[in-house]
Amino acid sequence: MTNPILLILTATGLAALIGLEREMRMQDSGKYGFFGGVRTFAMLGALGAISSMISDNFTILVALMAFALITISHTVCSLNDTKNGLTTEFSGFASFLVGVLVVKDMLISAIAVAILFTGILALRHALHKLAKNFEQRELFAILKFMIISAIILPLLPNTYLDQWEIFNPYHVWLMVIFVAAIRFIAFFLGKIVGSKKSIVFTGLIGGLASSTAVTSTLSDESNHAKLNVAPFVAGILFANMLMFFRVILEVFVVHPQMTPAIFLPLASMGFMAGGLGFFALFYKKKNLNVKNEPEISQPFSLFEALKFGAFFVFIMAAGKLIPQFLGDIGLYTTAAVSGLADTDAITLTIAKLVKIGDVTMRTGVATILLAVMVNTLVKIAIIAIFGSKKLFRASVAAFLLIFGVGASVLFFI
Repeated sequence: MTNPILLILTATGLAALIGLEREMRMQDSGKYGFFGGVRTFAMLGALGAISSMISDNFTILVALMAFALITISHTVCSLNDTKNGLTTEFSGFASFLVGVLVVKDMLISAIAVAILFTGILALRHALHKLAKNFEQRELFAILKFMIISAIILPLLPNTYLDQWEIFNPYHVWLMVIFVAAIRFIAFFLGKIVGSKKSIVFTGLIGGLASSTAVTSTLSDESNHAKLNVAPFVAGILFANMLMFFRVILEVFVVHPQMTPAIFLPLASMGFMAGGLGFFALFYKKKNLNVKNEPEISQPFSLFEALKFGAFFVFIMAAGKLIPQFLGDIGLYTTAAVSGLADTDAITLTIAKLVKIGDVTMRTGVATILLAVMVNTLVKIAIIAIFGSKKLFRASVAAFLLIFGVGASVLFFI
């Protein structure tokens, strides 16, 4: 992007996006004493671009002038409103920076800054609610996650420590971080929308962290509510829908070339689960809210990280050594056993083995699908043990349809 007019228009548009949120905030609150709205922010973006086109020294001069004007505006507004914050002023600085980044041929960074600041401003109430509901143990969990990802990971050797090329400390820890990150996303989403205890959020948010936890909780509650079991089936199906797509994501992260081979069977089962979930959700006109959502506890602990790391190494070793004695049958046995407890470790392991050539693509796909099937059968067993008879019958029928779709896709590819 070298056209100066296009650069200025791009900078103006991105800065205006930030200003649009501020303008909407002013109109909603009725307070028009803020630093500026969409026009002011758009002009700041344009000024950042134009000054950068002239020279770096001129950019610094214009930035200082803008800083002085913003400071004066904030001081005046603060005299009339003691609760006046600095979010608008900081977003004004960001708008000027967006213009500079566009001209410096850093368009992706400029777009990221515009989206980041607009998102932070728009999610004001959600972030305040998140901070209000935050506990000290959760803050410690974040610190632990930062330690294992930003401090411990770079210190680990990125090499195999055994002759079979099974144990690579860096790769093992990277998988721990990846799975922990998925749970962090679910945890914070649960904090933000925790008051909305609808089955949709129960299945989607809880399923992102643990579809087994969703299945167990909704199965138990189906015994207490004297209502139709269709909504409970919906929540369970939404959670399992996410499990199917989570496996696709994990394969894509480890070995992108394997994704097309596994996408159709898993995606078809995922879409089938989602479709049946929506059918069950709207089976009755009146939606049902669950009393207790699956509890997404502290998203990370060192013990859980070490346990998953050990399990990952075990599956990696089994996947490497057992096939040497039993061939593909041994690999399938490993997948079935690991699928009883978890799909993440076996998925990440098999994808890695396929990537390095120790397992063929066809065998790897079949192994992951077997683990997914076994894990799903475990959930059916949970429903049979903890759920009502009606829930079990409806869930079995739904899962049979899901398995049928997946098998049909495998038959034709």
